[in-house]
Amino acid sequence: MRKGIIIIILLIAAFSERAYSLPLEVALVNRTKGEALADYPFKLKVLKTGPDGGQTLLRTSELKTDSKGLYKGDIDTAGGDMLSAEVNYRGITYSMPTDRIVKGQKDYVINLPVYDITDKADDIKIRQRTMVLSPQDDKTMQVFEILGIDNSGKYTYVGRFNDKLDVHQVLYIPLPRGYRLTHIQGMDSNKVYTYNGGLVTQENIRPGEKELLIGYILRSDTGLFDLTLYGQKDSPVPERFTLLFQEGGGWKVRPSGLTAGGETEFYGKKYKTWNGKIGDLFVLKVYGPAYKGQLGRWVFALVL
Repeated sequence: MRKGIIIIILLIAAFSERAYSLPLEVALVNRTKGEALADYPFKLKVLKTGPDGGQTLLRTSELKTDSKGLYKGDIDTAGGDMLSAEVNYRGITYSMPTDRIVKGQKDYVINLPVYDITDKADDIKIRQRTMVLSPQDDKTMQVFEILGIDNSGKYTYVGRFNDKLDVHQVLYIPLPRGYRLTHIQGMDSNKVYTYNGGLVTQENIRPGEKELLIGYILRSDTGLFDLTLYGQKDSPVPERFTLLFQEGGGWKVRPSGLTAGGETEFYGKKYKTWNGKIGDLFVLKVYGPAYKGQLGRWVFALVL
């Protein structure tokens, strides 16, 4: 009787193990050369999503592709609801976004591309740069920017060393001098360095398109906000630049080289727009309602 109970328990355990095993196929491909990565190691992670939406790593499996660049096998997913794969190639870690595990799914396929690297920025373009200006008070301006970055090539761009700034640089993004960075999204903030006139990014740029969101604050005691951008000749400039500004209340904006484009709605608010192209130097000045008062005090002081 006891022996029979033990056998039943073992059968249940074996069945439970199979019930949480996921048939999986992983393909690693070098998209630069169009070749499979044969006999190449990679990692597979099983995660669990908590009530707050955060993810906890349950287990990591270190696996390897076969001679055809494929891995086929069953993965233990017990307790997990998300799956992720990652591979390190030429010093760059490539990973797939976490994917939900569907119990009972038979054909679970992961395609994970990798690329060779380059330090040439020929295929790196900033297709669009949008700057949104929102006055907070007479001496404070909130700025929100969206940059559309495109790598149209077949290589991961890793950048070069900037001798002038003494730092490794992938992109240099000019910003108004005196800005205070408050938000960055679309890039690892640990790989972004702030300088007086801009940002230096160190995150590599893989083939494809991505958006970078930047938020910062500007302050002016005089009411004159100088948002002039001083670019670098070896960094890509936007192919198209759009400026959005909430006029009214005594505020005035003077953008050089841009054409007025009417009004548009952004997050439920009306903005006046300007469009055009900018080069290494873009002059932009905004005059707040406090600026006239400051000018009057200067004139009064000179008269005295």
